[in-house]
Amino acid sequence: MTNYITLPEEADHYSKELWDLVKTGVFKLRISSVYPFSGEGAQEAQKELTTPGGKTVGKILLKIADE
Repeated sequence: MTNYITLPEEADHYSKELWDLVKTGVFKLRISSVYPFSGEGAQEAQKELTTPGGKTVGKILLKIADE
């Protein structure tokens, strides 16, 4: 991206465009697991990454707080 976007205004414009595509469902994000933002949650997430095979179907998230 740094080869194509050089101005902060361009980065702002294209990041807004990207998130609009995510919001409307054009791009779909796959989340395989969500863990709490804590020492234990981080350890559980790390275990999932280091299991035999080490493959996940989507992203692993650490959830900071409820909205």
